[in-house]
Amino acid sequence: PADKPAPDAVADDAAIDEGQLHALAHDLGAEKVAKLIDAFMGEAAPEIAALTNPGHGDEDTAATVARLHHLAGSSAMFGARALRTELSRLERHGKAGEKDALCAGLPGLAPLWKCTENQLKAAQDKLRAS
Repeated sequence: PADKPAPDAVADDAAIDEGQLHALAHDLGAEKVAKLIDAFMGEAAPEIAALTNPGHGDEDTAATVARLHHLAGSSAMFGARALRTELSRLERHGKAGEKDALCAGLPGLAPLWKCTENQLKAAQDKLRAS
């Protein structure tokens, strides 16, 4: 089902769609995409850290939903499929007023982000080498 939570660990090759990154590199240039990945990682890392902070449950649900939505859109741009799917799932919980389900799912973003970040760094290295 579409509302299944993210697995604890995602295979590195499943974290991102490298084809999407190559298409971006074809359109924008490899170095430009590598810099955009830097910007995305610089934005996403602190956002994921804030969302997975144990005290995060005190934030207004609408603010959390807005953060999730923004990150999901950015994740989609860089082909971060698994992360985008999980962010969107949590966003749906928030929009439905399911705060318990939303808060229960937030900690799972940390390992998913780590896997995505590692795969993005590897793809970035390939782009810079090309």
